[in-house]
Amino acid sequence: MRKDINAFRSSSAMSGNTFAHWGLNKIAYIKQTELNGVPVYAVHAANGKPLAAAPARDVAAALVIQNELTPVDTH
Repeated sequence: MRKDINAFRSSSAMSGNTFAHWGLNKIAYIKQTELNGVPVYAVHAANGKPLAAAPARDVAAALVIQNELTPVDTH
C-alpha cells in the first residue's frame, strides 16, 4: 500500500517560526567554520543564533553539555 507523498498533508504542520525554535532549549548545533581566518567549531542554538566558538570539536561539545544541551553536528 503506497501513498503518494505529495498527497500527505498534516493538519498540525509547523510554521517556519515554530520550526526555527524547535529544540531551542534542548539541542545546540556544532559546525566547523572559520573566524577571522582561524578554523573553529561554532556552536549555534536551534534557531541559528551563534552561541560560542571553540578551537576543537570536543571543547565545543563540552560547552554544549555543560549548558545542559545535546550537541548535534552539522555540515
